[in-house]
Amino acid sequence: MKYACLLLTFIAACFMSYSQDNDIINDPLLLKKYLAQSRFEIDSSAQAVVLYEKGLANTISNSFTYTVEKTIKIIGKDGLKEATVVIPVNENSVVRKVKGVTYNLEGIEISEQRIENSEIIREQVSDGVFVAKFNLPSVKEGSVIYYTYMIESFSSLFVPDWYFQGEFPKLYSEYEIVIPAYIVYTAIERIGKPKTKVKKRSDLEKCDACVYISEVSNYENNNVWVRRNVPAFKEEPFMLAKDNYLERLKVQVTATSSDGYTKAVMKDWDQLNKDVFFKNEKLCGQAFSGNGFLADQTELLLRDKTIELDKARAIYKYVRDSFYKVNTSDYNAQNIKDVFKKKEGNAFGINLLLTAMMRKAGLKSEPVLLATKDKECLNSFYADPSNINYITSKVRIDGKDYFLDASEKYLPFGLLAPDCYNGFARSVNEKGSSLYISPDSITDRSVTIANIIPSSEGKLLVKVDYTLGNVTGYSLRKKWHNDSLIAYKDIAQRMSKGNDNFKIINKRIANLEDPEKPLKISIEAEMNFKEDVLYLDPYVDKFFEKNPFPSNTRMFPITMDYKQDATYVLMFQLPSGYTLDDYPKSATTKFGEDGLIEMQNIIKYDKEKNNLRIQNHFARKATYFDVEDYESLREFYDHIIAEQNKKVVIKKLN
Repeated sequence: MKYACLLLTFIAACFMSYSQDNDIINDPLLLKKYLAQSRFEIDSSAQAVVLYEKGLANTISNSFTYTVEKTIKIIGKDGLKEATVVIPVNENSVVRKVKGVTYNLEGIEISEQRIENSEIIREQVSDGVFVAKFNLPSVKEGSVIYYTYMIESFSSLFVPDWYFQGEFPKLYSEYEIVIPAYIVYTAIERIGKPKTKVKKRSDLEKCDACVYISEVSNYENNNVWVRRNVPAFKEEPFMLAKDNYLERLKVQVTATSSDGYTKAVMKDWDQLNKDVFFKNEKLCGQAFSGNGFLADQTELLLRDKTIELDKARAIYKYVRDSFYKVNTSDYNAQNIKDVFKKKEGNAFGINLLLTAMMRKAGLKSEPVLLATKDKECLNSFYADPSNINYITSKVRIDGKDYFLDASEKYLPFGLLAPDCYNGFARSVNEKGSSLYISPDSITDRSVTIANIIPSSEGKLLVKVDYTLGNVTGYSLRKKWHNDSLIAYKDIAQRMSKGNDNFKIINKRIANLEDPEKPLKISIEAEMNFKEDVLYLDPYVDKFFEKNPFPSNTRMFPITMDYKQDATYVLMFQLPSGYTLDDYPKSATTKFGEDGLIEMQNIIKYDKEKNNLRIQNHFARKATYFDVEDYESLREFYDHIIAEQNKKVVIKKLN
């Protein structure tokens, strides 16, 4: 028994000490412990746990090397994806020294299976971008996998980002940078715990979040960041892209220093505008050229137009309706003359052509570069063009800026897709300028009018007219592809869902193919009405069927796509011989002292005319809410949903 206790103590000591380094695969006792372990204190529901990972970026030699090493415990089915490793590189880089091993526990013995060089696939995925990928063999629930690789590149001024946080929790994550002393860089850190700066490298063993910065020598700087016990990243509804929140380290080389002189390397946005975007005839510079090939078509479009706004609308409509968007995931530069000739292009080509035509018409138009909401927001202080993945157009008329995207068939003039309202952006012109494209700048206004009247004995006729907002209209047109048959089918399914006593007898859609006009939907339906007492849901169209914030807790700020203004009006003429026995009372509910969100419900029953009128107005006047507001926000939505779930009671007179 004493021997057994000593053995357990020894194993525990190994577990505590070796988890700091990647000796797991070299220590059979520790490896066996991890192979047998199926739950981890850091996250008992985790499908995989990163036991150890380290990145080493070394820019000392003539070529740059970046080495990655990982050991991962596979627990559940979702964790099996970690067995597939994809390594992207550019055309000036190669992947070397790839090793991979899968460990499994077979009875009391550890089996291991290694990948072969022939199993490593190398292929080109786009211009200048290649990948090396491999699958670790025999991976199953319970396996421990280990792999390492090195990327060698001739670019010594590029240091990859390092993510301490990911889909699965991590027990240990380390990033080391060895960089020449003459290179000046900025480390942009996002750490979830207070960070400790340690003086000795050995002190990295003592903290969950720490950094060691070596003394500057004549030759190199050696800096190490360490994170322990990093929880898995959990995405939440109504949040910006996860890259805005993940714990990570981004390194930007800013300058080189030699013999007392410093030379800037990192360009700011204005310098990038001048050197890369504005003058480059393969990029945005095309929009500022003569573009004589556009003269005839532009003149034809403007023949009877004298007002600038009318000119802009005519050009926008022509480009939007005449040019087809292809390769929706392709953001590469295109020649606008080819786009004009072929009548097709990606967002870059179509919107740059739009800008060129606007300028040909004498309008003040410029390309706008931005990051969509699935990407990290652009930073106004640090110019990192790698996150730019979309281009739109801007035209200024009478002091007002109109943002345009002619590559989206269902967008009206002056509206971008909600995904484009992602904060800081850049307008390309001779000097360049900064913009802030905020979701607060768009409001979706909708009106629903419902009429319920007796139609025949035992039946009620329900008429509902929807006038949809600009954002909702765009979303539905895109979903329906301007196809009325698809639209009618979708409407019928939504209206009759969960209500067998609701039969649609007529439906109409107006302006489906004209995004410049509000999308309108009209529905007529019949309801059976035979009971002496009827419990009727007066809200044919509810603002919310369920709370958009189901979780009890919240980690990140709430960011919605647009402001909302919705009105619902019901006019209900009760059947002869019936009276209103019970109905909800008028009420106004506000969120926050300033009423950033408000629902006003005005209910009136005219006993003499025996009719009920409900006017319900919901207004959300902001798109951003702090985490501290979350509990109150959930309670507010619970309250308005409860209000709209109240019934009216109709009773037959004796």
